[in-house]
Amino acid sequence: LLIGGGGVALLYAGVLQVAGWTLPAQRLWGGVAFGAATSLLPWLLLLPAFGWGSFGRRGPRGSNALLASTVSHLPYGLGVGAVMALGSIL
Repeated sequence: LLIGGGGVALLYAGVLQVAGWTLPAQRLWGGVAFGAATSLLPWLLLLPAFGWGSFGRRGPRGSNALLASTVSHLPYGLGVGAVMALGSIL
């Protein structure tokens, strides 16, 4: 939780700064896009580590790991975008 909640969120701002990119004008949408991009981590690392294969194709019957990770990462990205938007105001 600390890695994803803090470390990866700081990585978002750090990568933008090191690359010389400015923050997106619409910080909430930039955060949502970041959250969608972080869905690749469980799809390609976590689910295969569980033995479910990439994108959770061999997961238990009735589970939809692909959808579950996407649905959980979009609000995470929205939160990152909200913090970035509030931080830019202060």
